[in-house]
Amino acid sequence: IASTDVQSADTIWARYTSLRHDSPWLSKYTKWIMQKQIEQSTPNGAKAWAYEERDKYIIHGALNFKINSLNSNSSGMAGRTRIASFVDELSRFENTDSAGSADECYRVLENSLRTIRSASANTLIVPWLGTMVSISSPISEDDKSMRLLKQAPNIKGMYYGHYATWDFNPDQPRSMFDDDFEK
Repeated sequence: IASTDVQSADTIWARYTSLRHDSPWLSKYTKWIMQKQIEQSTPNGAKAWAYEERDKYIIHGALNFKINSLNSNSSGMAGRTRIASFVDELSRFENTDSAGSADECYRVLENSLRTIRSASANTLIVPWLGTMVSISSPISEDDKSMRLLKQAPNIKGMYYGHYATWDFNPDQPRSMFDDDFEK
């Protein structure tokens, strides 16, 4: 999820789909599951092994699993169970009481992870299930990312970091920001 549809598609979703397409294992698996879909089709056309990849979603019917790219204006974001969520630029979401606000989007995503977190905690098989990852450049001390950063030391299951761009990304040395600081 990101604050706009274009941003979501161009950042997290683009990276995720490129990793999928570059994976030899997933390439073989996708071919296998597509063949199963053809073999297992019923006479009425139903596909128990339904598998579909589109621009903004991937559906795996046999596993009852959907991966999709959303934005903060997505009305269908609530009422779902998720195994993980990735948020790009939470600080750029609206800082209002609207349904598309940072607080509301974060709350909806947290609630959608609760079922999986409970199951993961009880079994300890896959510890990352129910994870939410958020990377953002803060724009004020009161934006959602900064508020989460201040709360993080008191929340047992939250990991956090606060880095300058040049510390977080070695391809962006501090010297590249000299003109910005001068301005």
